[in-house]
Amino acid sequence: GGSLAVFAHDKGGKQQDVPLLSAHTGRIMDFDFSPFNDHIVATGAHDLEPRVWVIPKDGLDGNVNESAGVLEGHEKRVGVIKFHSHAENVLVTSSADQTMKFWDIKKTKEMLSFDVGKSQPQNIDWSPDGATMVYGSKDKHIHMFDPRGNKEVCKVKGHPGTKGFRVSWFKKLDLIFSVGANKMAERTWALYDPRKMEDPIAEDTIDVGAGIIMPFYDEDTSILYLAGKGDGSVRYFEVDNKGPFLHFISSFRTNTPAKGMGFVPKYALDTTKCEVARLLKLESNALRPISFCVPRKATNYQADIYPDTFSYEASLDSGPWFKGEDAERKSISMNPKKNPYSSAEFKESKIEVKEKQKETKLPSRVSSPAQLKKQNDEFRERIKKLEKENFDLKQQVEELSKKK
Repeated sequence: GGSLAVFAHDKGGKQQDVPLLSAHTGRIMDFDFSPFNDHIVATGAHDLEPRVWVIPKDGLDGNVNESAGVLEGHEKRVGVIKFHSHAENVLVTSSADQTMKFWDIKKTKEMLSFDVGKSQPQNIDWSPDGATMVYGSKDKHIHMFDPRGNKEVCKVKGHPGTKGFRVSWFKKLDLIFSVGANKMAERTWALYDPRKMEDPIAEDTIDVGAGIIMPFYDEDTSILYLAGKGDGSVRYFEVDNKGPFLHFISSFRTNTPAKGMGFVPKYALDTTKCEVARLLKLESNALRPISFCVPRKATNYQADIYPDTFSYEASLDSGPWFKGEDAERKSISMNPKKNPYSSAEFKESKIEVKEKQKETKLPSRVSSPAQLKKQNDEFRERIKKLEKENFDLKQQVEELSKKK
């Protein structure tokens, strides 16, 4: 089955006996941490059932073989998992069964479900107000979708390459960015105004390559990091809202190809080192941090390079969001004296778990007359008990209905 390793990202060195989350029976396809609770992670896998995990305050002390919650409803593998950017406990899953589902993970309850056909999401991002989602799909189009209104806002052609593509919504600039490949295997990017999606406002070619490029955008500094699977380099650009929009800064280069990449939350960076971004690069036998720092000798807080960042506190919970409410995302200071993250109390997370019907255990097949008679007597006794239990339950229901 599939497993997910869990360890503190700020404790480097060779790891011994890394604890695993390993309840899936199939290979894990995708996972996502809650933006509002570092101890909640959701996983999707080949075994049809997305899972929600709650990591203890002090981390794992051993393998965990049972998740906090199981989200039942998909009929094929789950390839995309994404938490909502504004509303806590809202999770989106996309499956090869051609459905996209929205869950309240606190109740492990399916709230919305849509048949998307061939337009299955390859990745998902949210609008600045959290009301609309954008995704690049397997039908080679970019889709904007309002899940609570059950309507597609727009659909435009994306990247025609065979490897798929990724889409991001730059929230503070309110621009949509896509990166993928054309039919000649040239990796390209395009930038859109979400109010006029017919044609991109800018587009360009990056290079020729086989790997999918993963975009990571820093909303505070307006710097975009592009890391390709199988690449050893990370390019980074400054983005603004005037043409030519993307301005190449430099690139970080190594000879070791990346199997995957992640972005550390801004409020967890080391401000004493003027660290403005940190990527976590997955290699074949290591997880390597890549820090981007402003070259200054100062060790105290530098306000000019650390504007307020998006908070780890949610603007609203799942209930109000599913009822139609929206809210702007909260912000917090990066000043260590004002930033409450380092001193924040551990947030207890309780997932309501539905009780599953126990699997009926049938006796093994027998053939001899003596064994058949014994098995028949056991079945008769079992039927009597079930009939009595059923009669007693009916009587209780009738008594309760009379009291009402």
